[in-house]
Amino acid sequence: MANVLPLRRPVRVQPAPAQPDYRRIRLASRALVILFTVLAIGFGLEVITAAVMLLAWPNDLVRIGPSGTFLVFSGAAPADTVALWSLPFAHRLAFLPIILVRLAPRLAFLWALRRLFGLYARGIVFARENARQIRLIGIWLVIDALVPFGLHIVQQITGIEIDRQWFHLVGLQELVLGALVFVIAEVMRVGHEIEQERAEFI
Repeated sequence: MANVLPLRRPVRVQPAPAQPDYRRIRLASRALVILFTVLAIGFGLEVITAAVMLLAWPNDLVRIGPSGTFLVFSGAAPADTVALWSLPFAHRLAFLPIILVRLAPRLAFLWALRRLFGLYARGIVFARENARQIRLIGIWLVIDALVPFGLHIVQQITGIEIDRQWFHLVGLQELVLGALVFVIAEVMRVGHEIEQERAEFI
């Protein structure tokens, strides 16, 4: 009596999906993390220095007038300006929160960039947190563009405004760029959610 052996089809082993090579991205991102960390620390020190110069360091370096605020190291200062230190202490003290509010969005922008490239340095490229950090970068750009106008209104109401040059073309560029970055972040977020839904369906 013959034995019939069942023939089994060889099981085909599906190759694992190729993992993207993030080495270059991670290497470049580590360098950018260091760069943005240094810039953020430097900018923070600049804010502290500005506060000290405003309140506790007698100097003629910072000049202020209707045509703008100037840092004068040598040469003649603009004729319509006065040394910021020559203003009454109460007036200079009132400028302190204005300076902090004016510079804070730029510091937050640098820190958001640092966190974004920190994600890239860890190989996290298309996650939800990436889109969140990109969205924050766009928001801080828009805020930095709008803050000068808001401070202009506040200073007019309180009667302490000296520098009337609040509108700059850079602010308009920041506003447009911030809006574009925000939209890009939303596109990334929606794309990430679509990819997750496809992965769950498969």
